[in-house]
Amino acid sequence: MTFAEAEETIYQALAQNWTSTPIAWHNVDPRNFTDPGQPLLPDGTDDYLAVRVDLHGGKTITVPGHCIRYAGQLSVGICVRERTGTRQAKTYLDDLAALLENHRLVSSQGSLMVSPLANQGDYFTENGWYVLEAAFPIHFERYLTPGEVTV
Repeated sequence: MTFAEAEETIYQALAQNWTSTPIAWHNVDPRNFTDPGQPLLPDGTDDYLAVRVDLHGGKTITVPGHCIRYAGQLSVGICVRERTGTRQAKTYLDDLAALLENHRLVSSQGSLMVSPLANQGDYFTENGWYVLEAAFPIHFERYLTPGEVTV
């Protein structure tokens, strides 16, 4: 599985299984495409998820085969309007945990493992959002064809 395939696998899993709120993908215009004419999510009033995939490093492993195992995290910002309380954000977090924790996301390119919630924190944005940030560790393998470079 390549980096792009790993990210696409996560995006597809969430797009197909998460229906509670719109999703804003990292580095993509966060418009609510389910309702044409809606404002950008941070300027609107609907709760939403802001999703980002970060990779931290890799290591060569020989079991189950000659491959590189990449580790990182799925970072999800659960965004609810400021002054609406934290209960709804925590409900979304519970739902995300049930959907993702200890699950193997499988696509035609391979599989990606999502581990239990590793970290969470919260903050307020200048434009009136309360954000509950959650980090789920992930890992996937890219199988290698042993080769050599002759110099």
